[in-house]
Amino acid sequence: MGIPRPMSNAYGSQPVQEARAAAVLIAAPAWDTDPLVEMKCAGFSYMRLYLSYTPITQADAFTFRVELSPYSIDTAGVQNWFVESDTLLAAPVLAQGADSTNIIQRQDHTYGEVVVAVQNFEFLFKLAITVERVRIPCQETPNNGAGTCHIIALFGMW
Repeated sequence: MGIPRPMSNAYGSQPVQEARAAAVLIAAPAWDTDPLVEMKCAGFSYMRLYLSYTPITQADAFTFRVELSPYSIDTAGVQNWFVESDTLLAAPVLAQGADSTNIIQRQDHTYGEVVVAVQNFEFLFKLAITVERVRIPCQETPNNGAGTCHIIALFGMW
C-alpha cells in the first residue's frame, strides 16, 4: 500500500498544524480552553499527533482528548464538537434472537511520566470523511497544573 505522504488537499487545509502551543497544562478536572486550537482537516483521512510532555514530578501525567466537528465553522443552534468515542462490549454476544447491549464511552488518553524529563511520543488517529475540524484539549493529572505540553499535528491521506 505504500507509505502515506503528507500533502495539502483540495479544501486548502494545511498538512502540518500546531495543535497546542508549548505551555503549562491546566490542572484536572478542568480542560484547556486557551490555548485550544481548532485545526481544519477536511479531506484528510488521518492525523498523526507528535506530543511533547515535560512533567515536574514522578507522579505527573497528562490527559488529552480528540474533539471532532462535522462543521467547517461553529453553527448556531446545534452542538459543534464531539468527543472521540469507543464501543465497549457490555455483555457476551447472545445467540438466536436475543439482544445484547454495548456501551458507548467517550475516550480520553492519559500519558504517565516515565522520567522527570521531556517525553516525546506520537498518536495516530483515523479521521472520518465527514470531519471538518479537530481540536485537542489537555489537562494535567492528578491536579498538578505545572508540567508543559506541546502538540504538532500532521494530516495526511492513505
